[in-house]
Amino acid sequence: MHKQARPPRLGPAGRQKVVREVGLGLMTAGCVVLLFVLFELVGTNILEQRSQAQLARRFRSALAQTTQPAPAKPPAAQHPRASTTPGSSPRHVRKAISRKSAPAGRHAVHPALLVPPPGGVLDRLLIPAIGIERYVVQGVNETDLQMGPGHYPGTPLPGRVGNVGIAGHRTTFGAPFFRLNELARGDLVYLTDTSGTTWVYGITNQWVVSPSDVGVLAPTHGAELTLTTCNPRFEATSRLIVRAVLVRALRRAVAISLASVPTRLGPHGRWPGRGQAPAKSAGPAAGSSASVPAPPTTGAPRTAPTAGAPSPAAHSPVVSTEPGPALSAGGGAGDWLEAFGWGALALAGWVATRLGAARQHRYRKLGLLSGGAVICLVPLWFCFESAVRLLPANF
Repeated sequence: MHKQARPPRLGPAGRQKVVREVGLGLMTAGCVVLLFVLFELVGTNILEQRSQAQLARRFRSALAQTTQPAPAKPPAAQHPRASTTPGSSPRHVRKAISRKSAPAGRHAVHPALLVPPPGGVLDRLLIPAIGIERYVVQGVNETDLQMGPGHYPGTPLPGRVGNVGIAGHRTTFGAPFFRLNELARGDLVYLTDTSGTTWVYGITNQWVVSPSDVGVLAPTHGAELTLTTCNPRFEATSRLIVRAVLVRALRRAVAISLASVPTRLGPHGRWPGRGQAPAKSAGPAAGSSASVPAPPTTGAPRTAPTAGAPSPAAHSPVVSTEPGPALSAGGGAGDWLEAFGWGALALAGWVATRLGAARQHRYRKLGLLSGGAVICLVPLWFCFESAVRLLPANF
């Protein structure tokens, strides 16, 4: 009987080659992971800047086509006594509202703005205290928040009676709300709509809730604003909430820029005069009343409107009828297929590069590996762009 032939054993040179290839494979995998982290911190900012440039052109186009008259003063329902949400306006903000915002009554005229589709430009957001200048889109799905801060569907438009909700990324895609925790009581937030009217909100307080607590977006009697983002930075274990109340409205003739508007309310809650330099915010002081209060346990109460208060519908000719506020938890099957497809293409390109370089010597081999790596970065970029949509929207 013939003896079964044994497979040849690897000699020292063969074992060394296997170890080298395994090591190179692990090093390549590590480089891909580092590249993905770099894409998260830098590449997503490039994508957000490109989206913001497109939104800026759309906003200017919509602003140029607007023929609606300038609105009257803010509605009476933003009076702080009607507010029932946690973090109601402090005394100096209440004084500013009562002095500068006369009741408009039921005959107040607001521009009949149409709610854009998801991803459409809605407002221009300015927060001078922390240097934020962004265009707000409609919707809070992952694709919407990749373009910029998103307006929660189901909440009123800025300037209207109720609780306006806006969410934004904290660490990726431009990180528009990276410094949101630095806002102090009295800092001002400017929201300019496509009619050219700028609605000015004054910060009242901030607190932290769980990601599943949507009570912070509950309707209110007053005209208020709620900004949300993940907390702490680089995590999504909780959510930072910043609450503000409507202070006044600036007509469309007023030029709005980070350098031309006041940063915060003046002493005793007064609006800075024309000859008064904008006050600079130093951030919330330790132990001050502007520090983060205890988080509400049940969210904002949903109470019935008080008698004689203007109806929100009377000041919002068109309201959103989209589903209620929620954050998307990631992409769908299409994103998985795109990520795997581009990843497989990048892997095939790198394998082909390695096989071709194995037949070359020294400088030719180094040049082929360098050129192949650059070419493989193209499908790898699209792979990362698809993979990042699989992450939680509030990351």
